[in-house]
Amino acid sequence: MKLTLNLATRDYLDRRKVYLTYGILLAIAGVILVFNVMSVLHSQMRMQTVRGHIEEIGGVSVDEPAVDPAEVERLRRRIVFANDILARESFRWTRLLNNLEEVVRRGITIESLRPNYREGSLRVTALARGLGDLKSFISRIQSSPHFETVYLYEQNSQEVEVPGGTKRQAIGFTLQLQGAF
Repeated sequence: MKLTLNLATRDYLDRRKVYLTYGILLAIAGVILVFNVMSVLHSQMRMQTVRGHIEEIGGVSVDEPAVDPAEVERLRRRIVFANDILARESFRWTRLLNNLEEVVRRGITIESLRPNYREGSLRVTALARGLGDLKSFISRIQSSPHFETVYLYEQNSQEVEVPGGTKRQAIGFTLQLQGAF
């Protein structure tokens, strides 16, 4: 019977193999570094040669490309047009209608909504049953966090037909809501 007894308090680490592995990895990294430096230097020399040939042939520098001002203006107009389309597409009617639904109460009828995408404003044309309904509606819009500023542009008295064929007086008005979207 052969008994073995290990009195070591920790595992044995063969440091020679570890240092050899580190040395091999360092040598490989050094070779890669030298190769990359040589490639960069070769590319720089080739670029200088090409620039020299271009200057001999046509005199046009690679660093300063010729730009036609008409082409720049045409591209700027296309960018403005595309940004305008993106602004219109980013407008969400459902969010706006939900925000309006929070502030509209009985006695107010919205007739039209006209967004102005450039200013980020909304023109609302509506009818109110009475002056109290109009005041209440405007105060609810002003206290709403969804609209920044409210302007009353127009207010007039109108005769509207109600269900049943009878006519009654109503207040027609137009509001401009800034920051509506």
